[in-house]
Amino acid sequence: MRNMLLIVALLVLGACAEKPELAAAPAYQPGDSSYYEGRQTGAVCTECHGENGFSQEPGVPSLAGQQPAYMIVATGEYSSGSRPHAAKEDMLKALAQVDVEKMAVYFAAQVPPVRQPPSFGDVKRGETLTADCSECHGPQGISRDPLVPSLAGQEAVFLVNVIKSYRDHVRKHEVMAVDMNDSDIEDLGAYYSVQQLHAAVDKNPAVQELVTKCDRCHGSALSNSRMVVPGLNGQTEEYLVRVMKAYRDYDRGSSLMHKMSADYSDETIEALASYYSSQPVN
Repeated sequence: MRNMLLIVALLVLGACAEKPELAAAPAYQPGDSSYYEGRQTGAVCTECHGENGFSQEPGVPSLAGQQPAYMIVATGEYSSGSRPHAAKEDMLKALAQVDVEKMAVYFAAQVPPVRQPPSFGDVKRGETLTADCSECHGPQGISRDPLVPSLAGQEAVFLVNVIKSYRDHVRKHEVMAVDMNDSDIEDLGAYYSVQQLHAAVDKNPAVQELVTKCDRCHGSALSNSRMVVPGLNGQTEEYLVRVMKAYRDYDRGSSLMHKMSADYSDETIEALASYYSSQPVN
């Protein structure tokens, strides 16, 4: 029986013995309006979720460094009421989709600080219990799946409570199975809480890295997900260049795509288009 696959819907706080210093937010870049607007929209969230989205309030999730696609889906579920939370539903349902995307990218670009170890649990032993978790949430709890949240750097008490809620069937998930005692769960939560999480949005990745990034959403792995994304393989090079430049220049309505491609040169876009146009259709 698999110990657990932690699909954690909330991301948390920092009730640590010592309050860590917050990392500085990435500087505002002239012309990067989506980042600035995302920060403005997300200001209401920081009242509860902390400066730069790093929560130090017990029971409140952190948003800093999380996958933007996951955050967009989760925000939509709160605003629609499919994740019950009356206060969040009232606050979020007034936001347009483009505002949600900008806000998600802003928080994803933040670098959360390393937390101090909690007062309970054995961090080293907790590492030995992470094999099943890593299948979905990545090594050290750093997710590389756009629809799965990272566990790294999250508050230990929150993680313990969430894992227990899955074990005790308070929370249900079709792939979640937890067969651990309380001591195991505390060790696991302690381990993940002290792992370093980096920003989920890269500023200037190389072209070969961009292909991997694009495939996270546009590849076949998400064919059955809740996100509807077009395939890139086999599209004409001319079409791909035109569309990617439109997203980059904010002439086509997706702030998420704009933010991810804002720094791409014409040469980078043309290299990506050339690669995908030469690939067989999935």
